[in-house]
Amino acid sequence: MGDLDPHVRLRNNLTTFLENGENELIDKIPNKWLRLGDLILLPETAFKSDKWAKLTRLDGFWESVANALRASRIGRQAEVDSGPMRESNAELLLGENGWVNHKEHGVIYCFDATKVMFSAGNISERGYTGKINASGEIIVDLYCGIGYYSLPLLVHS
Repeated sequence: MGDLDPHVRLRNNLTTFLENGENELIDKIPNKWLRLGDLILLPETAFKSDKWAKLTRLDGFWESVANALRASRIGRQAEVDSGPMRESNAELLLGENGWVNHKEHGVIYCFDATKVMFSAGNISERGYTGKINASGEIIVDLYCGIGYYSLPLLVHS
């Protein structure tokens, strides 16, 4: 079961980086994250304390996180810009760029996760719009961002 549980894999992989007296960090390992294609976006506060700072600079640290979470790239979320574009300020920790192909409800969203905000919330609502029969209808989606609601409607109608 441990091999199937990403939380167990992550804890096991990171334990190898801990020295005596650093075991309290085990409880600080994040237990949630956002998967966007092959990129994992960790929460904004993940691995940011002074105690984590020296470990995150060690060779292989981020590769170990990626391996445990079966991802190619690792990023960390940041506060979303409050301007009209709601731009992401996510930081890439492992990998060359933030471009992802994220599939959800039969729609593939292609975007740079370090520049474009993707909300994990409202997933059931996005799925619902794909079930609406809009054949022959004219759909206008103002301020649609990357098309959370309009693309499922277009793809499935």
